[in-house]
Amino acid sequence: MLSALELNGFKSFAERTRFEFGGGITVVVGPNGSGKSNVVDAIKWVLGAQSVKSLRGKEMTDVIFGGSRTRRQANAAEASLVFDNRAGIFDHDASEIQITRRVYRSGEGEYLINRQPCRLRDIRDLLADVGMAGGAYNIIEQGKVDAVLQATPKERRLIFEEAAGISRFRVKREEAARRLEKVQQNLLRLADIVEELESRLRSVRSQAGKAQKYAEVSKRLELLRTRVGLEDWRKLTQEIDALRAAADASAEETAQFEHELSAYDAQTAAIDKTTDELQKSHREATSAETAVRERIAQCESMRSGNLARIDELDQEVQRLAHQLLLLTTRAGDSQQLVAETASELAASQQQHSRAVQLLAARQAELAAGETALHEASQAAQTALGELEQAEQQSKQTLHDLQVILAKLQATEELLARLDEDRTPLLQSRDRILGDSQRAAATLAQAAAELEQVTGQLTAAQRELAADRATLAALQKHVAETEGRLTGARERQVVLEELERRLDGLTSGAKEILRQARDDPDGPFRHVRGVVADLLHVDADSAPLIEIALGERANYLVVTETKSLSSALAADPSVWPGRTSFLRLDVPTPASAVDRIDLAGEPGVIGRADSFVESTDELAPMVRRLLGRHWLVDTLATALRMSNGVGRGLNFVTIAGEAVLADGTLTVGPRQSIAGLLSRRSELRALREQIDQMQATVDQGRRECQRLEERTFAAESAVQRLTLQQTAAAERHSDARLHAAKLAQKLEQADARLTEVVAQRSEANDQAGQLQRAYEQSRASAEALRARIEACRAAIDAAAGRQAAQESRLAELRQAVTEHRVQVAGSEQRVDGLARQMEQLQRDRAERDSLLEETRGRAVECQAQKARLQQAVLELATESAELFARKEGLAAQVAALDEQRALHQQRRTAAVAAADGLRERLLASQRRLQASQLQLQQAEQQRAVLADRIREDYGVELAAEAVPPDAAAEDIDLSNREAIESEIQELRSRLQAVGPVNLDALAELESLESRYGGLASQYQDLQTARDGLEQIIKQINAESRELFLQAVDNVRLHFQEIFRVLFAGGEADIVIEEDPGGDVLECGVSIVARPPGKQPRSISLLSGGERTLTCVALLLAIFRSRPSPFCVLDEVDAALDEANIDRFVQVLKQFMDATQFIVITHSKRTMTCSNVLYGVTMQESGVSKRVSVRFEDVSDDGRISPAALKAA
Repeated sequence: MLSALELNGFKSFAERTRFEFGGGITVVVGPNGSGKSNVVDAIKWVLGAQSVKSLRGKEMTDVIFGGSRTRRQANAAEASLVFDNRAGIFDHDASEIQITRRVYRSGEGEYLINRQPCRLRDIRDLLADVGMAGGAYNIIEQGKVDAVLQATPKERRLIFEEAAGISRFRVKREEAARRLEKVQQNLLRLADIVEELESRLRSVRSQAGKAQKYAEVSKRLELLRTRVGLEDWRKLTQEIDALRAAADASAEETAQFEHELSAYDAQTAAIDKTTDELQKSHREATSAETAVRERIAQCESMRSGNLARIDELDQEVQRLAHQLLLLTTRAGDSQQLVAETASELAASQQQHSRAVQLLAARQAELAAGETALHEASQAAQTALGELEQAEQQSKQTLHDLQVILAKLQATEELLARLDEDRTPLLQSRDRILGDSQRAAATLAQAAAELEQVTGQLTAAQRELAADRATLAALQKHVAETEGRLTGARERQVVLEELERRLDGLTSGAKEILRQARDDPDGPFRHVRGVVADLLHVDADSAPLIEIALGERANYLVVTETKSLSSALAADPSVWPGRTSFLRLDVPTPASAVDRIDLAGEPGVIGRADSFVESTDELAPMVRRLLGRHWLVDTLATALRMSNGVGRGLNFVTIAGEAVLADGTLTVGPRQSIAGLLSRRSELRALREQIDQMQATVDQGRRECQRLEERTFAAESAVQRLTLQQTAAAERHSDARLHAAKLAQKLEQADARLTEVVAQRSEANDQAGQLQRAYEQSRASAEALRARIEACRAAIDAAAGRQAAQESRLAELRQAVTEHRVQVAGSEQRVDGLARQMEQLQRDRAERDSLLEETRGRAVECQAQKARLQQAVLELATESAELFARKEGLAAQVAALDEQRALHQQRRTAAVAAADGLRERLLASQRRLQASQLQLQQAEQQRAVLADRIREDYGVELAAEAVPPDAAAEDIDLSNREAIESEIQELRSRLQAVGPVNLDALAELESLESRYGGLASQYQDLQTARDGLEQIIKQINAESRELFLQAVDNVRLHFQEIFRVLFAGGEADIVIEEDPGGDVLECGVSIVARPPGKQPRSISLLSGGERTLTCVALLLAIFRSRPSPFCVLDEVDAALDEANIDRFVQVLKQFMDATQFIVITHSKRTMTCSNVLYGVTMQESGVSKRVSVRFEDVSDDGRISPAALKAA
């Protein structure tokens, strides 16, 4: 019995919770949502439930406590069932058995029996012996009651199969049936394969004898050609070794000459390097000399400029002295003016009235005078700035003239030297150019000749290679075609044999066709033949037409049935077999379906009869058989058409699926065994292919012979052109070396001449630029000189105007002052005289400041003049030193010219010696090239020989030649003509043999081995089929017996429990009849008649009656297969109080053998309990077990707060 249930972290039971179960009835109560059903889920889960949906979750980890507002989620869920095994109901030694299941948050789970890890299968095996396996009815839920109510009779049969314990037999039977079907398919496939192998063996045995003769001749031909090839290989190898030795000697001689020539080239390069260094030194000395000349000109220019500046400073000192004199004179006048102003102060009071009238006029004259003075001062400053700028530009221009003259002189000297070098260079270049043009013509002629011969050789080699490739491809194609032809002929033999045996027809049809053929006037004289024989369909459409025809493809066509009357009236038992006829004398019934045209619908290929060719007499038959069949692309199109515009028509898809008008839908792969129509269509297409392949083989053989003759002629042409190419290559090499030598000389002469011309052009450009710059500088100097004179004249004029304006302005100011003093009046006399005195003092201060400034400037001019005089002396000294350096540089340039001439003579001698050595090198290279060309030809011949033997026989001559083969002594190679004659004879014999299947010998052995193996497999499959059929019969017999026993047993219990629950009435379990007469395929109906009502199906009862009936049925099934405990989860929810009382009474009848765990809300059900547990959710989301008394539970199943507080 079940002792306890322990939960930890399972769903809403966050804490470890234990339910103790004693004997009798244990009731679990609690409000909705408190977690009562989680107790049932825990029991199912421990017993091995794998359906997450049945546990009210989405995944298995949903059974783990998911946390609440005050508790964290658990990492694992665990539930354990504890059983008391003291009575030994379990096949286990322990007195107490604890089954535990645990799952972790990661998804991993484990099962344990008495804390020891185990498998789920171990738990199911342990529980199966006591009726608690996964499909047992020890757990009855409201959902299981609903399933019984909604089940069909056939679905309800599965419940009784489970009660009978034969559901596992059904699985085994279905598995055996599937295996039997596969065995049957394999038998059919093997039968077809064995028949084909028998025909193939006959053909291969014939081909193997032919292949044996072909192999012997080929082996002798291979031996002869290989030995001849080895002999030629050795001779060519000896020739190659000799040629390679000659080439190595020529290469050593050429290398010696190249070494000596490289020494001369190194000597010439050293001389050229020294000459370049001298040239560089010469250019540096010339550049230094030019720089000295430029510096001399620069010093002279600077010296002239400084002398001119000294003269200007003298004039400036004189001007400043004159200005000092003027300022000193004005100072005396200012003092006199102060005295006069004081004396006139007294008289000004009397002249007050006259001064007022003259004041306005004097002020206007004063303003005009000040404006004129400002303009004169600005003009003097502008002229002075222009004068200084012009003097600076003049000095720079004079300096530039000196530099340009020095550069121009150096450039003219360089031009003279370049003209002296250019003339001999031009003469030498013209002579080399003439020689080079003649050598280029010779080279072009040799190149054209070589290119022509090479082109011819390349074209011939390309044509030869193309012919060889074409020949090989054609031979391969012919061989492949012959192989396919052989296979096609063998397939033809197989199909013709099947046609001869009328394979696929029934024995009755075969007998009738035989009688019609043997007795043309007999009762079967009007039999035209089989439907498949009378229809002509292409091989691609034949399988689809065959599907559309179905079994009618094997029907016999008869023109009229009167002649068959005597045969048809005979006893059916005398017929050789079942036979179907298709009568042509019966008119085709007309129907509106025949007028439906689907040709324009998408996905429709066409009507089936349009793919069939027949005589006009048979056209109505074809229309009758196939007029309502349409070929479509996919099954979706067929279904769409059959449900739409094509309702009433039949459809066949390209994949072989069929949708018929009677609702039949056929899908899945087609059988590999072809029908009569497909086989005969294939045979017709096969005969056409055989004719085409035979014509292709004959044409290929003729083309191969033509290509072999053409290849032989092309090989001779290639050898001839190779010799011509060798001679042309020698002539081209000589001409190329001579032309290269002249081109090198011409390149050197052109480089030197180009250098001279470039230098002369650069010097000319530089001289022109210098001449233009000199003219421009002279013009600029003249313009600047005139500009300086104009600026000086403007300065003098401006100074005169400024002095006059200053004098006039002083007079006007004095007059204005006098008038202002007179106007001021007697009251302002003292103030006026004071302001006039202050004005006079400011004027005197200004004059004193100007006087000091003029004196300072005069002193500065004197100091600048002294510095310039010192600079003039330094420049004169530097010019003298530069003149001395110039003379030294000129002497150095002359010495460098002499050294350059000496090195040029040495270089000419070295080049002449190198030219002589180069001629000898050219002759040596010519000999080396001839040796290499001969070596290349010999290696090419040897490579062609090796490639031919390798391609034909896969023999490497290089590996066979060393060491010599001892078997070669058996063949006398001295008589080469006899050997060649024998080779030709063997080739002729091979060609006379014709097409040969070289793989026939190996194929024969393989086929014989395969035939033996398949025959053995066929016998094994027959034995396996018989064994499976016997197993299926035995399973069906035992299953029927167990099923009927279980139904009778459950019927008795059901009737008894029904009468108790309904206080009367009748109920029965009825087994429906199956069309096939098999009780295992029939349905099971429940008929119930509550008291006072007529018998009716369970689906016609009221809700409570149906529930009570289903509870009775489930309890009856449970009684037929009892277990130690039973769980009832709210099965009394739809029952009223009276029915609950009867339900409780029934439960008490089971208490002697079974303990019950009841989940309920009904207080009447609680009254029968021995133990009452409450489940509540005091903490949100966390279920808790409490022990309660009957009076603590309300009518709706809620537990009183006092009981919860006490718990």
